[in-house]
Amino acid sequence: MNQRTLGLTALIACLGLGSARSFAHHSYSQFDSAKCQSLEGTVNRVEWTYPHAWLWVNVTDTKGVVTPWGFEGASPVVLQRVGWTRSTLKEGDKVSVRYSPLKDGRHGGSFASVKLSDGRELLGGSPACSARK
Repeated sequence: MNQRTLGLTALIACLGLGSARSFAHHSYSQFDSAKCQSLEGTVNRVEWTYPHAWLWVNVTDTKGVVTPWGFEGASPVVLQRVGWTRSTLKEGDKVSVRYSPLKDGRHGGSFASVKLSDGRELLGGSPACSARK
């Protein structure tokens, strides 16, 4: 095999691996799509990352105990299409989150929408828990 053929073969193999990875995606099976819940809390942080954005909210119970909750959203590009920006939420913002909970009972889920303190409600990407229900 000459160097040109070897180089071309290596290039095709790399392109094939890259395209296979771009189609890979996890399922939403870890979330209970039959349930749509809501809670209120204070934004701890927002991770504007790929493949999915994450929203971390501190929730205070009736005894005053603060528990962090993690919510997976759509990708940043999808969130931008429905009105989000990188600076939509800031640490300390009060929010109400609608979400499909994790099946294993941990504190978190896939967020369907976030209602901001000014009354706006932005969609979050959960395929099972519609904000319009």
